[in-house]
Amino acid sequence: MPADKIPTQAQLMSTWTGNPDKPLVTVICLTYNHERFIRNALHGFLIQRTTFPFRVIVHDDASTDQTAAIVREYERRFPRIIRGIYQTENLYSRKIDRSPYIKPLQDGEFIAWCEGDDYWTDPRKLEEQVRYLSDHPECALVCQPHINAEYVNGRLVSVGLAKERALTLTRMCRRSAMEHFPPELKGLPIGDSAHFFFLSTQGRVIHLSDLSPAVRVMHDGGVMSKQPRIVQLEKQVATWQSIKRYYEDSRYSLFLSEKLTRFQAEKAKALSYEARPGFRKVAHRVQAIYYRLRSLSYRLLLTRAADMPDQ
Repeated sequence: MPADKIPTQAQLMSTWTGNPDKPLVTVICLTYNHERFIRNALHGFLIQRTTFPFRVIVHDDASTDQTAAIVREYERRFPRIIRGIYQTENLYSRKIDRSPYIKPLQDGEFIAWCEGDDYWTDPRKLEEQVRYLSDHPECALVCQPHINAEYVNGRLVSVGLAKERALTLTRMCRRSAMEHFPPELKGLPIGDSAHFFFLSTQGRVIHLSDLSPAVRVMHDGGVMSKQPRIVQLEKQVATWQSIKRYYEDSRYSLFLSEKLTRFQAEKAKALSYEARPGFRKVAHRVQAIYYRLRSLSYRLLLTRAADMPDQ
């Protein structure tokens, strides 16, 4: 958990310039049954030291534990910073888009994300990411390092070194970019991948390596982190099939073909491990080899292309 002490609302707002009711940054936090984690996420938002107003939108998707009660507690303490949205029925399980509930409050020029089971550790995150985007109009997405962590004997511990991947909890972009997000890419099994790829086609993707790593918490209730490998791969394949279909006739088609066949090869390989000895096991192994060779051929072609989005 972040060690910094949470300031009062007045202290937090004392460094802001401009109209405090017109935030420059909107932080979007999606949460569901994150009772063990949500205080860490809220803490990470409230230790931010900024020269501009920001607002945190917490969307609780009808949690059945105490998550909503905790969010309400912080909303009472920080009414000008935290805004809660409390569903009475779970939208995710019904595949209902949550954006109509969030967009009316999403009025910042910049957007940052962090789900309720993850958290930030660097009080400079918002300030530095806004500064970089403001100074570099060619940059579409700015990120920071992250570490993976999980509970071991009741304590949250790191399970790896800091990585520079553009996971959701590390990102910030301009709101104007996301307003053009294709409706055809909404509702995919892994929406984060669709968001990232879209933004990577809009400009440069930059990692601010001097920021302290954000913390991605891996737990059994996570949408992806602790799911069986085959489930993760099935979602990856379905997601990248949809992305490839949308960009089929674009300059990104070759890159997406390589990306998709790589996941298809991994999925076939995983299925071969799970299958009993016999025809299915052999068929999955042959399929894995086939996709691996296709992936390799696409990769060789990609070495001649210089206009692919940074990944």
